[in-house]
Amino acid sequence: SPALLPGTGSTAPPPHPNRGATALSVLTALTQTLATAGARRRRPVTPVDRTLLVEVHAVRRPCPDVAELDLVPAGAEPLPGWRPGAHVDVELPSGVMRQYSLCGDPDDRSVYRIAVRQVPGGTGSHEMHALRPGVRLRLHGPRNAFPLATAPSYLFVAGGIGITPIAPMVRAAHAAGVPWRLVHTGRDRASMPLSDALAVLAPDR
Repeated sequence: SPALLPGTGSTAPPPHPNRGATALSVLTALTQTLATAGARRRRPVTPVDRTLLVEVHAVRRPCPDVAELDLVPAGAEPLPGWRPGAHVDVELPSGVMRQYSLCGDPDDRSVYRIAVRQVPGGTGSHEMHALRPGVRLRLHGPRNAFPLATAPSYLFVAGGIGITPIAPMVRAAHAAGVPWRLVHTGRDRASMPLSDALAVLAPDR
């Protein structure tokens, strides 16, 4: 019920609206609606029974709490191909299994790139951030539960580290000459990995 001002019996005015929070709420609701609708149309993911042995080639820090890792094949064979939206299951040295989206170039089969945000108290993310070049890992996949649908234009929406599966989609749309726009939200620009590299493609988008 409406709050009453002390000693007056009159109703207190509503608080001043936070336009940024309201816009973000609307955007979040729209994203959830689109994701739900897409899930209804999406075909079941085809299981991939494939184990890959890879080696950590490089570790970068695009943000203070994000580790970007390049994983290269441990043998002579190139890595399996993949399409934007794909992910791999990473088997960590402790035996913990975590799924991470591939965020590199699908045409480059010499390396898989993933980016992981460290979560306070998170077992998997803490172990991923402790990895160093030379460490070997087992991967399963890649699989694609989030394929890029064909469309005349795209509006990509991502929050924080959620940009990882979206980044290859943006690059694919740009390379194909399909109109696109990207909305990437975060605490601040410094906390938004991959955003600057995508902005270089088309600063006006």
